[in-house]
Amino acid sequence: MNNDTKIMILLTGGLLILDTYLSGHLHNISYDWWLAAG
Repeated sequence: MNNDTKIMILLTGGLLILDTYLSGHLHNISYDWWLAAG
């Protein structure tokens, strides 16, 4: 992977976790990570 790809993955993962956290659905973090890992 090049650096741009790594940055996009980190940003996407971070946004998923942040959105999940703010929504109060902490139990979905692992599921979101699995989806992000695709």
